[in-house]
Amino acid sequence: MNKEAQRIAIAEARGYINIRKSSTGGLVADTVQGWIYLKLPDFLHDLNAMHDVERGMDDALHKKYRRELRFVTGCGASTTTELELDNRKFFEATAAQRAEAYLKTIGKWVES
Repeated sequence: MNKEAQRIAIAEARGYINIRKSSTGGLVADTVQGWIYLKLPDFLHDLNAMHDVERGMDDALHKKYRRELRFVTGCGASTTTELELDNRKFFEATAAQRAEAYLKTIGKWVES
């Protein structure tokens, strides 16, 4: 998936509607709650935006998300030392890695 498609898919999953390019070339959208015109968060570069996405997950979805994030970050330790390194990779996941894991979790990831 290209970056714009990822941003749009996450925004749609988060309830943004009428997503479109602004006159300046950025992405903007409305929300169902009051039809407010908003600049779309940059989910792929903004950890705060992805933390908002993570906070919006229920426990079952978050469990699936953590599993996907382990695959995306390359975690899969077989020794205690590897586990410590893998945990670090997991906790230091970038916004882009978190976005990919989220899209895979909700079934919106499309292989390019």
